[in-house]
Amino acid sequence: MEEETDGSSVEDCMSHVLSIGSTSRDLQTAYLIISLVLSVGCCLLLMFLVWKKEYLQKPSHYLRCNLAVDDIVFTGCLIPVQINALFRQDASGEQLWCSAEVLVGPACLLSMFGTYVMMAVDLYYFVCHPLHYHDKVTTKRVLLGILAFRTLSLVGGLGPVVFGGLPKYNLRCEIDAANSTSVSAILRSTNVLFAILVALSVFIIYCRVFLEAKRQQERDENRSLWVFQTKAFKVMVPHAIVLTASLTTTIFRIATLRAVISEEQMSQRALIVAARVALLLYLTLSSVANPVIYSFRLPEFRRACKELCGWPTNLNPPAVPARRHRQDEVEMATITGPRRRAPASELAPAQTSSEGTITQLTEEIMPSDQARKQTTQASPDQRLEQGTVTESASG
Repeated sequence: MEEETDGSSVEDCMSHVLSIGSTSRDLQTAYLIISLVLSVGCCLLLMFLVWKKEYLQKPSHYLRCNLAVDDIVFTGCLIPVQINALFRQDASGEQLWCSAEVLVGPACLLSMFGTYVMMAVDLYYFVCHPLHYHDKVTTKRVLLGILAFRTLSLVGGLGPVVFGGLPKYNLRCEIDAANSTSVSAILRSTNVLFAILVALSVFIIYCRVFLEAKRQQERDENRSLWVFQTKAFKVMVPHAIVLTASLTTTIFRIATLRAVISEEQMSQRALIVAARVALLLYLTLSSVANPVIYSFRLPEFRRACKELCGWPTNLNPPAVPARRHRQDEVEMATITGPRRRAPASELAPAQTSSEGTITQLTEEIMPSDQARKQTTQASPDQRLEQGTVTESASG
């Protein structure tokens, strides 16, 4: 009975700060609904395009579909519950929200972080080991990685609920103390450690990719470049934005929950507002950024959208036969830019359509002298095999 009284007083304080009138509630509801429509709509469109268009059925795009599934589950389950809590404005509404958050939030976030790692590895192999890319990144390995990380996320996300049960308090959601030794607290700490390790791993991989691309561009242009002068910087920034958005909103959410865990601090208006802002960003920012930045900014997805709408896609047809672009090829073409030396295509102008992909791959990420060496050393059968496999398993 005393716990119910304490929970009611905390909720009354929250209602007094944010829900005196209907303006705050309506604005928050409108923001959540718009974010839900954008996130779910973009993710469903992404999966439909990958299913519909054969040239999008590649391992890297399967990773994007896996990320889209997590975004749909995350926003589709949590945002409606949060809107319900906004309109109910009582302890039972917050109780339902806390239960939904501990069941859905950690599992989806862990799965997202695992996908970020696999996407970083995919880009690393393409840039740093292009000739072995089709051997290292295959559909089978991608599916096994997705299954492994999803199993890990379910264990790590639902483990604290299995051992600790659902939360009983409305706003505080029974956050374990930092020095708690319970099984649920240990599992939650393990999840936080996993997120930190993911951030460090992805950061290291992206640094290696960036340095390799920068080195190639400097060698091709025969001059030293600042970080912001490299075209690799423009390519890597969107990847960093998505990861930063996920980590920042999650850390912000955890920090504000820790800060408002005592009833005395609940009376501070600024802290309550910060907690509400952290919650809104936690629910929306990453899930909206994932499909837009990771997928729909790429030319092949824009092409697929135009084809779906019946719009013309070849306003300026190229002089050479069109080939299937993949995400990493387009990005690396942006990274390396034009060559000052003779490109590899000038050394071997007669290429079949199946050789086109591997030839373009070589000329995009290797300097011309290195590409000439690779082209002359590889036998025609090897080049044909590499081009065919790259076209079918690229992404």
